[in-house]
Amino acid sequence: HASTGLGLGKDYFYQLRVTTGIACAYNNVEFDNCEISGFTSSGINLNNSSKAPTGITVHHNYIHHNTIKALGYGVVFGHAYATISYNMFNYNRHSIAASGWKDSGYVANYNIEMGESIGHYFDMHGGSDRKDGTTIAGEYVYMHNNSFLGSWQPYVLRGIPTDYQNFEYNVVFEVPAFYGERLQKYQGTVLTNVKIGKNIWNIISGNKKVSTGLSN
Repeated sequence: HASTGLGLGKDYFYQLRVTTGIACAYNNVEFDNCEISGFTSSGINLNNSSKAPTGITVHHNYIHHNTIKALGYGVVFGHAYATISYNMFNYNRHSIAASGWKDSGYVANYNIEMGESIGHYFDMHGGSDRKDGTTIAGEYVYMHNNSFLGSWQPYVLRGIPTDYQNFEYNVVFEVPAFYGERLQKYQGTVLTNVKIGKNIWNIISGNKKVSTGLSN
C-alpha cells in the first residue's frame, strides 16, 4: 500500500509520542553547560500555572535537533519567566517559544542561532493561538546581542505584549525587507510598545548595514 501526497496536520503529530528533556516549575533554577537534543516537544519546558516561576537562567548550552511539526522547541514557556543567554541553537522548530500567557516573559541575549530551522527562531504566541479571546502575547520579550545566522525571521509578532517587546543590538542575516512586516506589525498595525532598535542587518551579502528600526 502506498500513500502519496498526504498533508498531515498538527492533530496527527500531537498523537505521536512527544518527549521533553527537562521540565521545571520552580524559582531560581539554573541550566548551564548542557547539550540538549533529540526531544520532539521541547528540550526545556518552563511552566507553573499556579504561580509563574522567576529567576530561571538558561546559559552556555548547545540546544539542537528538537523538532516535530507543530511542536519542537529548544526552550518553551508556559507560565514562567527566564533569561536565556550564551546558548548555541540549531535545528529546532523554534529555539525559544512561549504560549503567551500574561504571566510570562523572557530576556534572550548573547545567543547564536546557527541558522537551520523549520520556522522563525524566537517566538511568543498571542491570544489567537490560544483561542482565549485576547490579543495578549506575554508580558515582555527583550532580545538583544544575539546572532541569527539563517534566513528565517528572528521572531514573528503573534500578539501584543502587556508591557513591551524590544529587539536591539542583534546581528541578522538578511535585510529588514526580506522578513516582511511581522517584525513590527500585528494584524497590519504597528505596535507602540514594540521597539526595533539598532541592529546589524544583511550579513549574508558582506554589505552589512547598521540601522535603527526597519529601514533598508
